[in-house]
Amino acid sequence: MPPGAAGPGPAGPPGAPPQTFIISFDSEGDRWAWIEYRSGEITLLTRDQPGGTGSAAPPAKSIAAGRGAWMEVALAGQTTWLLARSGKLGELLRLEPGKQKPDRVLAGLSNPGGLLTHDGRLYWIEVSPRLPGLPGVPAAGPTCSLKELEGSRARTVATWPGAEGGRADRLTIIGNPLGLGTANQDPVRPDRGDIVGISGDRVFIRSRRPLSTDFFGVSLKTGKTERLASEGGVQTAALRGQTLFWTAPSEEAVLRLSMRCVKRLGPNGPEKLTEWLPGGGNLVATDRRIVYVVGGVYVIPESLGPPSYRGEVVTAEVASDGRRVILLAGRGAPMLVPDEIL
Repeated sequence: MPPGAAGPGPAGPPGAPPQTFIISFDSEGDRWAWIEYRSGEITLLTRDQPGGTGSAAPPAKSIAAGRGAWMEVALAGQTTWLLARSGKLGELLRLEPGKQKPDRVLAGLSNPGGLLTHDGRLYWIEVSPRLPGLPGVPAAGPTCSLKELEGSRARTVATWPGAEGGRADRLTIIGNPLGLGTANQDPVRPDRGDIVGISGDRVFIRSRRPLSTDFFGVSLKTGKTERLASEGGVQTAALRGQTLFWTAPSEEAVLRLSMRCVKRLGPNGPEKLTEWLPGGGNLVATDRRIVYVVGGVYVIPESLGPPSYRGEVVTAEVASDGRRVILLAGRGAPMLVPDEIL
């Protein structure tokens, strides 16, 4: 996860094992795509994953490679969309089947992130820079904007106040209504938030501030933006059906920020579901349940009660294809969490 404006980082000392990690991941049906960093090289890979975990997965196929600053991937049928970043500016790229080099669709995007496809439409978030003040005029903070691709231009769907001096999560995958992200902070990129998911007319957004995380609901029809919750620290979220779930500091532990609880958006506002989860994990949704992963797999109850610990895993970096939980850390391709754990 730790790509920044200057690239993912050094390849490591001579003789050291290759440094490999997944920068971004997305899935559509049984098709997976991810951007992999390996010793200075950036590669876009794809694989058709069998439906179960018992059969051997086919090998991953490299469909594009280079040293470009590709940061996020999203699938839409046979088209693969990419966000590339250089400093605070970014580009939207499109890769069609059979091509080795993506085509540029848009350039000059301001701190883009949160790339997501939904019902054939493409969305992302941009963050405008902070504007300096003038004599007698206060400085204007950054503004976040939800963008939608319309033909060959970007349409602004909605805007909301951005973070002032915040930092981005090390990994941001949501399409992932990815949510994918951890408490590890990238010291280079300012936070641009991410799109948790879309249900009907409503887009759910996670937005980071220096000391807190905000959750918004945005209407695609009117652009009306509503703050749904604000929690201290770095928090993650997942969308299951029409319901938003998110992590929050524990309301019972003495060291609140080191432990987590999980809440959902109910008819009358936030509802707490469980407590005493270790901090630093990720919340993901499948069609059957909400799962919290942090060195182990915890299934979140449907009503207030303790979480169900299901087994150990080697990472907290996860995503979901809507049916299964997928591990993203470690060397090699993404892997399914075994069905017997879930």
